[in-house]
Amino acid sequence: MSSLITSQPKNAAQRPSEGPLPAWARRLQRLGLANFVAALLESNAGLGVLGAQALHLGAPLLNGFLDQQCLQQAADSLEDPRGIQTFIQLLRGAK
Repeated sequence: MSSLITSQPKNAAQRPSEGPLPAWARRLQRLGLANFVAALLESNAGLGVLGAQALHLGAPLLNGFLDQQCLQQAADSLEDPRGIQTFIQLLRGAK
């Protein structure tokens, strides 16, 4: 799972090629779930915020398994509508 998390700058929504979201998009693409997740996020943007809250709540449980700073940055990106749109674009174009 730690391969899903990478460093991310604070302005991740403006720089989609960096941070944990591109890695997650590539992983979902490999699993064949990228289009499904993108469709869910497009149909209900509130799911991104819900996912962000789940990351915030789950962070203490994931301590030691995932980089907490990158987990926080991913959650912050999903709370921002621009971050959600960036993630959808990454899911649609992930390679």
